[in-house]
Amino acid sequence: MWAKPLNKPAPVSLALHAYWNLGGHNSGDIFSQTIQLFGSEVTPRAGRKMEPWTHQPGPGGFVYAKHAGVCLKTPGFPDAVNHLNFPPQIVTPGGIYQNIMIYWSTAH
Repeated sequence: MWAKPLNKPAPVSLALHAYWNLGGHNSGDIFSQTIQLFGSEVTPRAGRKMEPWTHQPGPGGFVYAKHAGVCLKTPGFPDAVNHLNFPPQIVTPGGIYQNIMIYWSTAH
């Protein structure tokens, strides 16, 4: 995803919001799966593995049992414009904001 301001600096923080259950459609909830942030998601029973990669600085994934999936969201820091110690989220005209998220999946 990318954003480009047209005529003045603008705060930008795009977020990809994808849900995953590596056990497959009929596997039920995700309670038997293992999650390790800043690593890979593995479901040993099915032999599937996913390694998420992003260059975004924001915080990680959350488990929602009601929906039986893991959401790996990759925004910048939401309140960055009000905190000088956060990475900047202002994009100037001529500049481009990018949010890169790669999902590398394998099956063993």
